[in-house]
Amino acid sequence: MRTPLTVVCISTSFRGNAFIETCKKEGCTTILLTLEKMLEKPWCRQYLDEIFTMPSFDDWAAVRKMVSDLARTRQVLLAGSDQASQVAGRVEAGFGGGLGAGAGSIAAQL
Repeated sequence: MRTPLTVVCISTSFRGNAFIETCKKEGCTTILLTLEKMLEKPWCRQYLDEIFTMPSFDDWAAVRKMVSDLARTRQVLLAGSDQASQVAGRVEAGFGGGLGAGAGSIAAQL
């Protein structure tokens, strides 16, 4: 049996519910990484396996640590839109491109 793909959706604004729902319906494990101020938005929680928040994405060391912690026990694919895709790209670059291969193609679909 294949391990389900884990998609970490990085969001700096409230968007991406349709993408999260599609990922879940396709059998992916779905994780939302968003800003604390976005937590109360009407996310499609029924399709999310886990939700993590950060005060901001300005501290790159903290963002890399969060993603690194998530990737310790599973392979993750980073996804984001607009500014969030820049966050995902910068996180990947911090790992030498060895984390979340393919995030660029997914980011465009959000």
